Amino acid sequence: MKKEVWIIIVLAVLAVIFGILAYIGYNETKELDSQVIQLNADKEQLFNDKENALIENKKIRDELQLLNEDVAEIYKSCITQNACKGHFPGIRWYCNDVGDAVSDMTLASHLCECDNVCELKTTVVQTI
Repeated sequence: MKKEVWIIIVLAVLAVIFGILAYIGYNETKELDSQVIQLNADKEQLFNDKENALIENKKIRDELQLLNEDVAEIYKSCITQNACKGHFPGIRWYCNDVGDAVSDMTLASHLCECDNVCELKTTVVQTI
């Protein structure tokens, strides 16, 4: 009978150990499942962010293309190697007698403007 008692005690201890391990495993599984759910949600959010970024990138590229085309047209307006180079037709600036822009108004002797064919027109500045 002593042998049967020891077998029952050993089986009871093993059952308790198995129960504790099963409980720990269950809790670990719940925690891992929770982490997997969170990671899947994060992955979905990152995928959506990537898609939105690609759409925004396409919009920006399209706008940049338009701006590049507009700038190319502007640069085509006055590309001649005269005083109008780098200026826009119809836009006036203060200049000296040869069309060079001046930063100090006291040095300006003329008012310059390029016509539609990028020829320089100057007008003498009236002093008061």
